[in-house]
Amino acid sequence: VAALLGQPPKLNHGTGTLESMADVFSRVWDSLADPAAFHKTVLATGLRGWDTVCGEGNEPGTLSILMARPGMGKTATLVQMSDLLSEAGQVVAVFSKEMMSEQWYRRMACRRARVNWFRFKRGDVPQDQHRIILDWADHFSKLKNLRLDGATPQTTQQVSIECERFRDRAGGLGFILVD
Repeated sequence: VAALLGQPPKLNHGTGTLESMADVFSRVWDSLADPAAFHKTVLATGLRGWDTVCGEGNEPGTLSILMARPGMGKTATLVQMSDLLSEAGQVVAVFSKEMMSEQWYRRMACRRARVNWFRFKRGDVPQDQHRIILDWADHFSKLKNLRLDGATPQTTQQVSIECERFRDRAGGLGFILVD
């Protein structure tokens, strides 16, 4: 009704986040003046197809969403991404709402051992490959830059608090993956 009467609507919940172009310009000048330096801030996942679609990687502070029908490999992609990113030295927090942390961990170990996850679940893996899986599991136990959270349910606020705690302990946080 206020708009029909020519009066601006009352907004009582403003956050004061609108910025002038001059304020934004002061933050982007360096990246525009030195594209090579800016490229160093882009966070590549190691998945060539994903990185290409995202412009050679993700810019810090961006949100990317991977969507597909059930059974298309979204979780497998995120498991692979968490592994590649942590191996590249990125600090990664994983929140899985579909599986427990132990399941994510097993999938990572099977992936690195080049053992089919579904064969592993069926118990159809030769004994020599079990040793390789165990070696990778031991390797992952030493990672300080990857954290898994399979707790459900969690609010967005709880996830945010966990990320802040991890970021403070790790000295930064490169990626947050939520499945």
